[in-house]
This record gives sequence, structure tokens and C-alpha cells, in this order.
Amino acid sequence: MSDTGQDGISAPSGPITPGGAASSLFMFSMPIKAKESIDKLLPAAKEIGTQLCIENLPRIYLGRTSSEIWFLIQDYPEVIVCFDSNHLLIEDHNLFFQNVGHRIGTIHTSDYYKVDERHWMPGLGVIDWPLFLLNLSISDMKVSS
Repeated sequence: MSDTGQDGISAPSGPITPGGAASSLFMFSMPIKAKESIDKLLPAAKEIGTQLCIENLPRIYLGRTSSEIWFLIQDYPEVIVCFDSNHLLIEDHNLFFQNVGHRIGTIHTSDYYKVDERHWMPGLGVIDWPLFLLNLSISDMKVSS
């Protein structure tokens, strides 16, 4: 259970760059398949009285950037973002907050060196934590009570 008293369902995605001959078809179909999954998971989340959370993921996974996250959630105003500061490898944290901060409902925070996830304590990596906290405070984070 979260600090807000609400349980949540986090919906991970799969890799978007599997390689091989079907790679371009796979890259096109993965976001569509993910949205189909949201269509199925959202009623289930509502039925059990919780929110559906879509987490940003690193490297080759769908949800690497705020634009990929936005594509997934834009049609579902009740779906929130689970923002993992350690997973953002190809986009600046400030841009992520700017683009989808208003839909963040839960966070996973840890530091890293922006090459791979490390799950270090804040301050041991490259994240500018005062700026991160400022962005978080002005993001209009969707927290249930």
C-alpha cells in the first residue's frame, strides 16, 4: 500500500527493439499492444479500487521518454505515471517533468550515472536533487488521499 493509502497497479512494458527481420513491425506494434493492455487493465484496476500506473523504463523498453509515456497515457486521464528517476537514460529529468509531470502519481527515486541504472542513494550520482525536488513540487503530482 502506498503512503497515500491507495494501492496501485504498475504496468511494465516489453522491449521495443528485439532485432531481426520483424524489428520494424514489432516497434510499430508494441505501443499499440501496450495501449490494448491498458484498455484491459484499467477496468480491472477500477474494479478493485486502485489506480493504474505506467512506469518509465530504461534502455530498449517502451516508456524510455516522456513522449513514449505520453503516447501510452494521453487517452486515459485516470492513468498515472510512476516516475523512476533511475530509469531515465536518454532524456533529461527536467524535460520529463515538463511533459508528463502533471500525471506523476508515484515515484521511485535513486541516483545513477546516466549510463545504466545503479539505484544509488540520492547524491551519489549525477541527478541534480535540488532541481529534481523543485520540479517534483511544481509538477502538480496526482496523489490520492
